[in-house]
Amino acid sequence: RSDYVTKEQRQAIYQRDGHRCQYCNKKMETGSKSLTLDHIFPRSKHPHLTSEITNLLCACRRCNSRKKDMSVFEFLHDRLQFDFFEAITIASDIEKGVKFC
Repeated sequence: RSDYVTKEQRQAIYQRDGHRCQYCNKKMETGSKSLTLDHIFPRSKHPHLTSEITNLLCACRRCNSRKKDMSVFEFLHDRLQFDFFEAITIASDIEKGVKFC
């Protein structure tokens, strides 16, 4: 588990996202070890956003490990084979909530 987010913050994000992977839409049981937090903008490319709660979303372990340090658009389009316009729309909607410091 990450040390940059408290247990309460983690639970709030899970609740906000309905315990559902924001990439594949898979619903997870409350307390499931398969539900993780993912950085919308990867830590490796945007370290200043690491602890921003708005840069975190729920992701199943499979999607999180497949995304690695890709952008949301790259992941949706290249890995999950979303249509270009669908991927750009979803990525844009997801990225809108991130605070830039």
